[in-house]
Amino acid sequence: MAARQPITLPPTDHVPSPYDGPSREKVLALRRQYLSLGLITYYKDPLLIGEVRGLGLMLGVELVKDRQSKEPATEQAAEVVEITEERGLLLGKGGLDGNTLRIKPPMCVTTDDADFLAACLDQALSEVGDFRG
Repeated sequence: MAARQPITLPPTDHVPSPYDGPSREKVLALRRQYLSLGLITYYKDPLLIGEVRGLGLMLGVELVKDRQSKEPATEQAAEVVEITEERGLLLGKGGLDGNTLRIKPPMCVTTDDADFLAACLDQALSEVGDFRG
């Protein structure tokens, strides 16, 4: 058996032009803003959501049974993670009480992806129920 020869490319004098689009930080900020707005829109209706917080594209959605007492909705968070996983959306679960949904999309997340995430999360929260105490 003959040894494989390395692939070689012909020489070229092409120099790629410098990138003149928005900075990475600006793109990430815009994506986070769009994603956060989608989640905050849903934050106003389901009483299960106590707070939406995060840094960069990483977001946490804290689930509570009652917004006044901030009683953790640990079982409901586990159900939401399970329901969204069945629909193709992978979320993490964390926090001291295991009641915070961890959303860590890739840097290439699109507005369509953010719309899917918000809609899927809304449906899962609706299925788990509204806990008014």
